[in-house]
Amino acid sequence: NAYHLLKTEITSSTGSMTSIPKPLKFIRDCYKSIKEQYDSLANKLIETPEDSHLTQSKRILADVLCIITLVTDTQETILKYVIEDKINDFSSWGSELVRTLSGEISTEYLQRLDASKPIDDLIIISKTIVDVLVKSGHENEAIDLLVELETVDYVKHICSTINYKKVCTYLIALSNYGAEVTEQNKILEVVFEIYTKYNDYTSALRVAIKLNDKNLIYSTFLSCKTRSTKLQMAFILSKCGIVLENSEID
Repeated sequence: NAYHLLKTEITSSTGSMTSIPKPLKFIRDCYKSIKEQYDSLANKLIETPEDSHLTQSKRILADVLCIITLVTDTQETILKYVIEDKINDFSSWGSELVRTLSGEISTEYLQRLDASKPIDDLIIISKTIVDVLVKSGHENEAIDLLVELETVDYVKHICSTINYKKVCTYLIALSNYGAEVTEQNKILEVVFEIYTKYNDYTSALRVAIKLNDKNLIYSTFLSCKTRSTKLQMAFILSKCGIVLENSEID
């Protein structure tokens, strides 16, 4: 009960954009004692790993430590508690914690790559973060994280009729900063699939031209069934000096 009251008090507090909520200012002074209690429970669980009560208590303290770590000068990371205690509702603490966690995942990902360590748990957490960011209208930050973790394909799962144009516009701009042509093309291929999914054929055609892929250009033109849209696409191709020689095209 104390935990739920504390969480409600912190998450419901309001203040200016540059200030820390008062309840959080008070509780961060308790960081050391809460951390000691957490470590004590961790040691007890080594001896009795099946104790569900201790596991639950440790998870509650880990959840509180996530938000305190955000405003405390410490070497600990939020990601550590999220992974060790399998915390999956971290978004309830607010968007600032989610953004910080996103940055920690990017750093951890690079470190694990250098050390050839598995990254599966980071990918799972990142997808939860991406979903939270998209729901709050921060698609650009979600895409940055996916590109950083080389999981740009997941972008296709966060699109809707409402945000797909915003997502694709950002991805196209982002593709220009790809380190290699293969990386640039990978991003553009995802954009092409999204435009095609939502029947935005003129935009898909422009991406196909950017990819310089004649097969995609043909398939896009033939997929469109609206004559007025086809005329627009024909003008785009004409401007680019591309001639389609196909018996199926009038």
